[in-house]
Amino acid sequence: MVDELHLYEDPEFNAVLAQPGLGILLNPREWFADDSYPSPQRQRDAVIDAFLKHVSADAVGLSTSITVTARASTPEKAAAIANGLVRAYVGDQIATKVDAAQSTVQWLSMRVN
Repeated sequence: MVDELHLYEDPEFNAVLAQPGLGILLNPREWFADDSYPSPQRQRDAVIDAFLKHVSADAVGLSTSITVTARASTPEKAAAIANGLVRAYVGDQIATKVDAAQSTVQWLSMRVN
């Protein structure tokens, strides 16, 4: 979702863009770092951590339904995040079922032969 929605370019999720240098001043672990800008991997990890703090998914009672919640500065961004998560989940579920069906067909074909 971070890549799909380009959240690494969004100051709401990428603290380096929101206040350049401020995160380094407030974080004692960064005071003695070799460079004043976090590595791309650390920056990406921070964006993913921020993303995970903005989303949640919960079961609805005893049903198989889930509620996906996303918080963002605009309703449009929150809707895009929630809808993207649901699309990714449904796509993964479909791919899993297709793989299982293909495995079953292969097994049955071998048994028939």
